[in-house]
Amino acid sequence: MKVVVLGAGIGGLSIACRLSSLGHDVILIEKNNYTGGKAGVVKFNGYTFDAGPSLFTYPEWLDDVFVSCNKNPRDYYTYKKLDLVTRYFFNDKSYFDVFDDVNKTAKSIENVANFSSSKFIKLIKPLGISVPTF
Repeated sequence: MKVVVLGAGIGGLSIACRLSSLGHDVILIEKNNYTGGKAGVVKFNGYTFDAGPSLFTYPEWLDDVFVSCNKNPRDYYTYKKLDLVTRYFFNDKSYFDVFDDVNKTAKSIENVANFSSSKFIKLIKPLGISVPTF
């Protein structure tokens, strides 16, 4: 069966790979001159920019695409676990860090905001937020 997938972002690429691995004839259409959507990069005047988010929070989802296509993701890439996941900057030059440890993150937020780390933990705990392991 011939299938047309619109958009070569993460979702479009993922479904195109899965459908192709199931034997479908896939046509992938993308309006930009690059793939990856918000996870792609844009090159301009010798500079490279992220096209969107630069934080990858669910690596197991990407692994799942490869596994569903009978591929071993480790044949293509590996992950490096970071203690410091990302840093958010503000106009007043302040910042806070997000760590792989939610308690360290809460303490970092407490250092720049009038917000206690215990209150932060109390707010996110019911959401089931955890840092993925890989």
